[in-house]
Amino acid sequence: MEDICSSHHHGHRNSTRAFKAGDKQSWNTRVFQYIDSQFFDGATPEECAAELGARVTTIRPRFSELKAQGRIVETKIDRPSEGGEVSTVCVATDFAE
Repeated sequence: MEDICSSHHHGHRNSTRAFKAGDKQSWNTRVFQYIDSQFFDGATPEECAAELGARVTTIRPRFSELKAQGRIVETKIDRPSEGGEVSTVCVATDFAE
């Protein structure tokens, strides 16, 4: 499997090590399972991070990877996130309308 986030971290030793150790794949599995468990309601990266007890900076790249793999898709729904911004809700592909 290719590390699609490699262009963002430019081969930083911690990110490269995490990819090789399978940490990113483990997080991808956990993130997908959470999104899938939300059915048609889906989830934002912030909601997922809160539920899984992780930093959103760990979760957002997993959303990007899952979208690139075609396992989740963005909806037309935005929800408030920290700092007054909005975040787009994603659902598992099986629940896309």
